[in-house]
Amino acid sequence: MNRIRRARRDKEEGEAKFKHFQDRLRMYRKRVEKHLASVALLAANFQAKHKKAQAARDEELTKLKKVIEKVESKGPC
Repeated sequence: MNRIRRARRDKEEGEAKFKHFQDRLRMYRKRVEKHLASVALLAANFQAKHKKAQAARDEELTKLKKVIEKVESKGPC
C-alpha cells in the first residue's frame, strides 16, 4: 500500500515539476521572441537610415562631379 501511495506521490510531484518547467520555458520563449523582434526593428531602422545617408552622399558626389566637369570644360585659366 505504501508503494502505491509513494508511486502516486512521485507521479504527482513529477507532473508538477514538468508543468513548472513548461511554464518557465514559455516565459523565456516569450522574452526571447520580444528581444528578437526588437533587434529586427532596430536593424530595419538602421538600414533605412543607412540608405537615406547613402542617397545623400551620392547626391553630393554627383553635384561635385558636375562642378568638376564644369571647371574642366572651361579649360586652364
